[in-house]
Amino acid sequence: MALLAKRVYIGLVFSLLANSASGAEMKPDAINSAEPSVKALSNEKATPFGIRFQVLLDRAHFSPGEIDGKFGENAKKALRAYAEFQQLPSSDTVTGEVWKKLVADDRPVLADYSLTEKDVSGPFLQKLPSRMEDMKDIPKLGFTGPREALAEKFHMSEQLLSALNPAQQFDRAGDKIIVVNTSLGETRPSNSIARATRSSSSIQASERARIPPKLTGSRSTRADKSSGCSTRRML
Repeated sequence: MALLAKRVYIGLVFSLLANSASGAEMKPDAINSAEPSVKALSNEKATPFGIRFQVLLDRAHFSPGEIDGKFGENAKKALRAYAEFQQLPSSDTVTGEVWKKLVADDRPVLADYSLTEKDVSGPFLQKLPSRMEDMKDIPKLGFTGPREALAEKFHMSEQLLSALNPAQQFDRAGDKIIVVNTSLGETRPSNSIARATRSSSSIQASERARIPPKLTGSRSTRADKSSGCSTRRML
């Protein structure tokens, strides 16, 4: 019994240490200054470099989809398309040449945002129907809560929003939160088309442009996340 208790205690200690390290990694300074390294990217979890890398790709108008800090298939496709556009070797590795191009934009990739009354007041759906036929009587396909609405507003995953703002309930106007900063107030056109070509293949995708944070509306389809396509948004 004593041995079991000791093992449980040791496990709790390691868990607390891991959580503490993870929290330290997700600090704004660590994310804004993150540099490429062997373990800087992961397709399993968000990393500081993964966040910075995705935001910089998005600012360069090559969308990795919803910003989640992971090196998933969408991020890889966006990286390859960006490298091709820059006439650099295309691969799933963030090379020194590619990174030098991306960090020409050296502005912080995170920003503070103060919650407004509109952000927290809704109205929100208590539950989104799982079947399409059950949605026909809903007058407006809204969000199920402020966290989901804010994540959509800033083109980031709910998980990343929570990781950047631990213990935040996103339910009180005036509270300051940390969000990714992709648009920097840019006005984007209503439609855009991307093309990155090789001699033997082409990548082409279109995306409904995101509404700047101050002009958010109802739930979108998040097509750029689910389609598996990389997109270059033309100003």
